[in-house]
Amino acid sequence: MSRGVVSLVEDPLANLADRLLAVVRKDAGKLDTVLEEHGDVREELEPILTTAVKVNSVEHPAISADARRDIKDKALASIATGPPGAGDAAGPLPPPQGPK
Repeated sequence: MSRGVVSLVEDPLANLADRLLAVVRKDAGKLDTVLEEHGDVREELEPILTTAVKVNSVEHPAISADARRDIKDKALASIATGPPGAGDAAGPLPPPQGPK
């Protein structure tokens, strides 16, 4: 590894933050306790953990089964035909090719 590059595996604070994120995502009520238990790094952890709690508290919109099916059908159709207008003048698109 080159100098100046920090791997998350080698960064104890990042590993701690990951573990504590899992805790507060499961139970937002533990935020204050977690921050108190890690007072020495509270300043670094608090913005991360509070943001995670706020993001998790936002209601995520549900998508109906019909809408999900329509989206899937359109996506599969676009794979077969390409984006709108892609094959109009030159005929059908050639089959996709993997990396060379």
